[in-house]
Amino acid sequence: MGGGFFSCGPVYNDGMARFALRCRLEACLLLILMAAGAWAAPAPNDLLAGVPLTGAGATPLGTPHGPGLRIVVPRPTDPDYDLQLSAPVPAAVQDGQVLRLHFWGRSPTRNPIRAVYEKYSEPYTKALNKTVLLSPQWKEYAFAFKTPAYPALGAAVHFVVGRQAGTVELAGVALEDYGVNPQPTPPDINLDLYGGVPHDDTWRAAANARIRRYRMGGLAVRVVDAHGRPVSGAQVRVHQTKHAFRFGTALAYEPLFAQTPDGEKYRQTVLRLFNYVVLENALKWDSYGSFEPADKMLTWCRQHQLPVRGHNLFWPSYMWLPANVRSLRGQAMRQAVHDHIVDYVSRARGRVVVWDVVNEAVTSHEVYDEAGKDLIAKAFVWAHETDPNVALAYNDNTIFDMEGSTRGVNDAKVDAILHYLIDDQHAPVTELGIQSHMGGGAPLVPAPYLIHNLDHWATYHLPIEITEFDASIRDDAAHGAYLDEFMTAMFSHPQVRSFVMWGFWAGAHWLADQGGAMINRDWTPRPAERVYERLVFHDWWTNAQGKTDKGGIYRVRVFLGDHNVTVTRGGETKTVPASVTKNEDGQAVVMVRL
Repeated sequence: MGGGFFSCGPVYNDGMARFALRCRLEACLLLILMAAGAWAAPAPNDLLAGVPLTGAGATPLGTPHGPGLRIVVPRPTDPDYDLQLSAPVPAAVQDGQVLRLHFWGRSPTRNPIRAVYEKYSEPYTKALNKTVLLSPQWKEYAFAFKTPAYPALGAAVHFVVGRQAGTVELAGVALEDYGVNPQPTPPDINLDLYGGVPHDDTWRAAANARIRRYRMGGLAVRVVDAHGRPVSGAQVRVHQTKHAFRFGTALAYEPLFAQTPDGEKYRQTVLRLFNYVVLENALKWDSYGSFEPADKMLTWCRQHQLPVRGHNLFWPSYMWLPANVRSLRGQAMRQAVHDHIVDYVSRARGRVVVWDVVNEAVTSHEVYDEAGKDLIAKAFVWAHETDPNVALAYNDNTIFDMEGSTRGVNDAKVDAILHYLIDDQHAPVTELGIQSHMGGGAPLVPAPYLIHNLDHWATYHLPIEITEFDASIRDDAAHGAYLDEFMTAMFSHPQVRSFVMWGFWAGAHWLADQGGAMINRDWTPRPAERVYERLVFHDWWTNAQGKTDKGGIYRVRVFLGDHNVTVTRGGETKTVPASVTKNEDGQAVVMVRL
């Protein structure tokens, strides 16, 4: 740039050159203003501009970050949202609009709070629900999310502060509007996926020791010649072919039978990665209007030797019942539940290995509140009478909802349900299902807390299945790291018998937009998919080799499941199958005759 700050080049006489010169002058001016600090990107529209936060006991507060509020929490409230600061959103918003809740916060008592954006009426659907552990120093926070469509005053922002006694201060609260599909998406600021709960890897050594103890067993390969004499020095290779532990996924009907490249890829991936499945919707009561889709899926699973979980027989909320059943009450409802259970268990007999008999009875209870609490126990009795050989599970979604504590926030309620079913009613409950929908605004639960929680549920002496895992985390690295942490914790616990994802591909995943799937829509793997394959088919998969000793025996610890044992000596090779099912000090013996 010669001849002064505004000499951006020679002047030409034609119009195009004058237009180019004007653009270059504007660019130069922009650089000058930016350098002088006089220019910034346009601020997003604040949907809460002029709308004050209000809450019982809140007092105004002057801060370096604008007007604020202080609230003193004299004692914890139950539920925590009995004490909160709130503001209605006066503007209408459209579906998919990207908003960002931006604020400053501090707490001399290090209080946790929840930042919430939700529908301002029942069912209070939340698009944002982030837990923050405030520090004594002011800290900036911002959380971006997509909103459903709401009319003016149809949504609200809340800061839930009732969990812990102490003092909370907030300032500079804004609900920034970035429109639909902003490029780039506004970043989060100070997002802590664990909600301020300490977490590290000190738990892993003990977890890996438990894996070696409970997930592995001894295999002795005895090699003899044609005359039954021991063969020493024979080369032995043990290669695993199948896990005894069940690693599963939810199957979606549409991609499973789609005659498209995606459908073909979906089927191939299911068979490559999983040895267990649950039908996502087809076995729910009248989900597709008939049993035909479920029958077709069960047939496909049997053809491919995939054991199936049945989900679910009775979800005791009117909203989850077929339209023609919702209006029933009393004995009529009881008869309808009975007839449905007998019908579905009969149709699936021999093709389902475990049924979720009752689903989410803690939060879905209005049906048995009206028709009789013993209805949830009778559901187990009717299922057992119809198929005495199928396992019967109680399944719930609140067991790992810990919100930063060491116990689940609804543990007492789940305990009450299980005590009622097992101790009071002597219902034939044979398994416990833990859904495990993680993230999505709630803090991630660190492994030590998960294991501590599992220890409690293990006191029922029931096999535990992780039935509906997903982790709604958009950050790829964090998503993969948490899958590693969660799966390792689950696999290390002796009471857990299966781990089931609630879907794996973003093209057929109910939380794809929230980062719940481990494979992208275009079939490229996220880091979590690589974590899954490493754990299931490498770290926890046997591929061992060695030589027989003088007694003709080769001993090795292997992961429980099916294996191929290949023995080679000289030019002779022989392969035999071996199944190892005993852990700890158990030992399976296989003889190979050369």
